[in-house]
Amino acid sequence: MNKHGRWEETKPFWVKHMEDALFEYYGARVMPPEEYCYALLIWAKTVIKNYDEDDTWRDTNLYESAVALQRSELAIRKSNLLWRLIYCGEKLRIEKCPIHKGKWSGYGDCQNTPPCNYGWDMTGWLPLEDEEIK
Repeated sequence: MNKHGRWEETKPFWVKHMEDALFEYYGARVMPPEEYCYALLIWAKTVIKNYDEDDTWRDTNLYESAVALQRSELAIRKSNLLWRLIYCGEKLRIEKCPIHKGKWSGYGDCQNTPPCNYGWDMTGWLPLEDEEIK
């Protein structure tokens, strides 16, 4: 069983076929974003766990990068912007909403947030001209 609770042996034929085709096209394994995140966190934890300050040959920048990644894990997981970029395939919005000034207003109708005349998508940024509000 893999870390997502799925049995690799029971993977349908067509899924394996699609994975092989994607590998052939991109020249690398294609995985869900969660698997990349998991790999990065395992890397960071391993670097931190095995770091020894007495090893002068060890790259301290590598250690500091691992610590920074581990510290920012929660912010990365909670990021609405990352969610939209990775899972929704949105392009980076560049113009702030004149009402919300680039601040994400959260879920639902917040009493402190005035209604947005530009569509109630709550990102704080105006959609690009070719983007449909989801």
